[in-house]
Amino acid sequence: MNTNESQDHAIIATDRSACPAAPSITVTPAWNTRRHDHGVEVRVDLPGVRKEDLKLEASETRLRLEGRRSRPAGTLIAGQETPDLYSLELRLGRGLDIAKALARFENGVLALDLPLLDEVKPRQIEIH
Repeated sequence: MNTNESQDHAIIATDRSACPAAPSITVTPAWNTRRHDHGVEVRVDLPGVRKEDLKLEASETRLRLEGRRSRPAGTLIAGQETPDLYSLELRLGRGLDIAKALARFENGVLALDLPLLDEVKPRQIEIH
């Protein structure tokens, strides 16, 4: 093998626009939950995702999130590929009022507020 051949193979270049069948990279985003007196807050980090590229679905028992990030044009010369798709599915406990859920998306962070159903909220008992 001559020197030019070894240098040609030392760097792997991937031009995704020239290779549309290249597999996309899907990862689970970083997330955390916090319980408070009135429900649960879920925060999900989605760097590079735009609000219009975010899909959020909820049922009584599941929360499913998918966020697609657009890849900048060009060729990756070296380094680690960034994900094309974030995907997260969480099982929800009973007692959350999904119909009253609120979602905010700012600076790549999705914040979901999932309130408790009225019947499971703690109540003060009056003492006579």
